[in-house]
Amino acid sequence: MPKYLVPFCLFLLLVKPAITQHLPTGFGYVSKEELAMERHPIDTSASAIILFDTGEAIVNNNSTIGTTINRHIRIKLFKKNSFDDWGTMKFWVPKGGMPQLKAATYNLVNGEIVSHEIPSSGIFKSKFKKKYEEISVAFQNLQEGCVIELAYKQIAEDLYLPAWQFQQSIPILWSEYSLSSPVKEFTPHISGSIAVSNHEIKYDGKYQRWLFQDVPAFKSELLMPDKNVYLSTIRFVAQHRSWLDVYQYYYAATVPILERQHFLEDKVTEITAGITDPKIKIRVLSDFLKNEIQWTGENDIYAEESKVVLKRKRGTAADINLMFASMLKKAGFVVDLVLLSTRDNGFVTEELPSLSNFNYVVCQINIDNQDLLLDATDKFLPYDVLPEKCFNHKGFLVSNGQYGWVGVEPTKREKVIINANVVVTAIGQVEGTVNITIADYAAFNFRKNLNESDTDAVKKSYIEQGWGAKNIQVKKSPRVEDPIIVEYQLNPTDHAVVSNDLIYFNPFLFLKEETNPFTNDDRTYPIDFGKITERVLVCNITLPENYEVEELPESKILVLPDNAAKCSFNISHIGNQILVTSRLQINKTLFQPEEYPNLKEFYSRLIAKKNESIVLKKK
Repeated sequence: MPKYLVPFCLFLLLVKPAITQHLPTGFGYVSKEELAMERHPIDTSASAIILFDTGEAIVNNNSTIGTTINRHIRIKLFKKNSFDDWGTMKFWVPKGGMPQLKAATYNLVNGEIVSHEIPSSGIFKSKFKKKYEEISVAFQNLQEGCVIELAYKQIAEDLYLPAWQFQQSIPILWSEYSLSSPVKEFTPHISGSIAVSNHEIKYDGKYQRWLFQDVPAFKSELLMPDKNVYLSTIRFVAQHRSWLDVYQYYYAATVPILERQHFLEDKVTEITAGITDPKIKIRVLSDFLKNEIQWTGENDIYAEESKVVLKRKRGTAADINLMFASMLKKAGFVVDLVLLSTRDNGFVTEELPSLSNFNYVVCQINIDNQDLLLDATDKFLPYDVLPEKCFNHKGFLVSNGQYGWVGVEPTKREKVIINANVVVTAIGQVEGTVNITIADYAAFNFRKNLNESDTDAVKKSYIEQGWGAKNIQVKKSPRVEDPIIVEYQLNPTDHAVVSNDLIYFNPFLFLKEETNPFTNDDRTYPIDFGKITERVLVCNITLPENYEVEELPESKILVLPDNAAKCSFNISHIGNQILVTSRLQINKTLFQPEEYPNLKEFYSRLIAKKNESIVLKKK
């Protein structure tokens, strides 16, 4: 890379008013000024800054394939807490060998620069998805104030245009990316809210360069969609002329393959023999795939040959779901495909007609005038329930003779119902029995966690809630559609406050939100709950002898516009019994920033309500 100097930023130091910075320099040309730097002049809380991050992609001029990628990044680590995030750097390359790589750590010792090059033992390679590998570089000799540097060159045999991220969780002074390519059958698309500092186009568009300067750190917000959706990033999209083009291309590349694969016909006949109910047919085919093929964890929209996948017993989402589509067709169903962008892949950009928008595919069939979206990758989910990652609000329908957008929203809730019978004693202790029904997505996740740990670990989690739970029983059906039941007894636990002849007792023993998750004054990004939820508490409370009710919290209903969220509180008193019911429902998954004030106020009132106490008085 050429070495030429221009001023691009001024840094204020504790001991010097300013220093002159320069464009990215060659590997190893770290200056004493960079090492002496003590803080970012604006974001003084930043634990580290990226001094520069430069990259270039050069496509072979003699063909449309073959790409060389060069990258050079230099980072200043101010504080020790930056070592965990930046002390190891990872990047992904196409399969085919280790890139040419250099990495080093620099420290200022007694006024002199001491460098420490990273040996090969600090560089690791591991499998990452079907076509890529992950390279990890572990920097050594890290000290507060050090500078780390990485440069690599990789050569891909195919046309390879990786995305470039201009924004990170720490500030960036200079981020630059250039592309030289004889082909132009793709569109650069920049996401994020940061404006490009300079965009250069030369040679009839065959060379482009993008520069971002003084980029602030990206600040995540609680319950926002995946942050990669909002980071300032450039992606190169293989753009079609229209969504009709997208439909025709994917249909031609996929559907004929589904129509073939005749070897699956005997297997489908065997699996569905004697079954006439269409939903049971779908379920047994789904169960077959879930038992026979393990999902690799990789999302994609194109599949390998089904014979290979069945023999290997492992496959990507497309391997599994496109085979599912083929088997459903052979079982007599009319099957459509729906292309999705998973939640961590970002929202679909409708103004850019491209298959690059999508990274997942599921099946759709219509039974009794109801469209069902089907996925066979997760054995802990029923056949007609999609994984949570699929709920990114819309998908692209690929059908025989038609295409278009379809809504993709949860049809099941994350549901928890608690039934409790408790007794309050005169000394302020609470004891009793608890029955918890865990249903739908809550049950699916519970089963998965139970599978990955064990029942004892689950029981321990209830004990650690502070109730001294004992005699814990976990009851689960082998059918994933069924709820899970957890029952336990409460050891006598101090919960009420006794003051003279009064007892102050909070009736919302369970499902109690301690704090409002939304504390900022305003909101930049949407709030994405990911799923619709329901939390129900039914608690029957027996009063201690010789006590009567002095004061009860008021029954109340809190609701957001359009019933987006609702919480009801009902408290009644008969004799020595108090019945408390509470139901919280989040009825939509995505709230826009302008809805934030109402949502924040909703949670504030909900928490305040759940902090109200029953007052009992001694007769």
